[in-house]
Amino acid sequence: MAEAVADIPDGITLLIPGFGPGSPMNLLTVLYSQGATGLTTVSNSVAGGADTPTDGRKSLSDLIDAGRVRQVIAPFTAPTHPSRASAAPGSRPSTRRPASAR
Repeated sequence: MAEAVADIPDGITLLIPGFGPGSPMNLLTVLYSQGATGLTTVSNSVAGGADTPTDGRKSLSDLIDAGRVRQVIAPFTAPTHPSRASAAPGSRPSTRRPASAR
């Protein structure tokens, strides 16, 4: 699988299919190991919380936490209920405006 991502340059836009546990965790894991930075990601969610793998595989939230993601484009970036804890431990509120507000 490492061969599949070996030539991915920094600064790409990465479309990530699935939602939470349906995301391509094996692909994200080898991309994490490959080292690409400055990524723009387009996905259904940022994942994290219960969807974060505990078996060593990486998720989008791991790439974000490692500072490898420059911009996230996703309709779901926060918990669905204000009384629930943040989806990703230590996550920060977004300072980006929705595209429709630009």
